[in-house]
Amino acid sequence: MIRKDKQMKKDEVKPQTKASIDVIIDYKKGKMSKEVAIQRFASLTGFSWDLAKEFIEPLTKSNVVKFPNKHG
Repeated sequence: MIRKDKQMKKDEVKPQTKASIDVIIDYKKGKMSKEVAIQRFASLTGFSWDLAKEFIEPLTKSNVVKFPNKHG
C-alpha cells in the first residue's frame, strides 16, 4: 500500500519531466547546441546518449531562416 503523502497528485508533473520538455523547447528556440540538448535530455530522462540523440536530432529549430538559393 502506498501512503497518501507519497502519491503524486493527478495534475502534478515530475520536475524531471518538465525539465526535459524545457530542454526541447530551448533547443528548438536556439538557446542551446544540439550536443548540450542531447546531454541534458539524456541526463534528465535516463535515456542513453544514442536514444536521446535519436529523439533530439529530427527536431527543427524555430530560429533558423532559410534564404532563397541564388541559382534557383
